[in-house]
Amino acid sequence: MTQKYEISEEDSRLFREAIYKLPSPTSALTDHLQTLTDKILSQLSDYQSQPSVRAEETLLYLPPGFQSKNIQKLKNGHYPIDARLDLHGLTVNEARETLASFVASMLSSQKICALIIHGKGKYQAHTQPILKNQINNWLRQLDEVVAFCSALPSDGGTGAIYLLLHRQ
Repeated sequence: MTQKYEISEEDSRLFREAIYKLPSPTSALTDHLQTLTDKILSQLSDYQSQPSVRAEETLLYLPPGFQSKNIQKLKNGHYPIDARLDLHGLTVNEARETLASFVASMLSSQKICALIIHGKGKYQAHTQPILKNQINNWLRQLDEVVAFCSALPSDGGTGAIYLLLHRQ
C-alpha cells in the first residue's frame, strides 16, 4: 500500500524559492556565450587589411603551418559542416554582430566547420561585394580561425565560404 504525503503550502513555497535560487544552466550558458561574443566582437575591426576582391574571386586564408592536405580537404568540402550561417540582406553592423555570435556559439558547442553564405553583392552595380570583403577581413582577425576558403558551387561557390575553427 502506498502512502500519500501532504506537503504544506509553506513547505511548497520554500521548495520553490530554493529551486529559483539555484544557478540556472541556461543563464550560465547565456552569460558564457555573451562574454565570448563580446570578446570576438572586440577583435573585429572594419579596417581593410586585405585588398578588395570581386564577386567571382575565390577566397582562401591559410595561416602559416597549416597543412596543405587539410586545406585541400576543406576546399573539396570533405569536412562535415557543423553549422550554417546566411548573412544575405544584413547590414555590415548586423553581419558583424551575427558573425561574432555565430562563432561564439560554434566554439561553445565544440563545432569546427561551418558554411557561411555572404553573397556576391550583385545588387550593387559596379561596386565590390561588401559582406564578402568584410568576412574576408574579419575572419583573418580571429585567433580561433584555422582556415577558410570559397565553397564548392553546390554550396554557394564564391558567394560562400567554408570556415574551419580550432578545436577548443
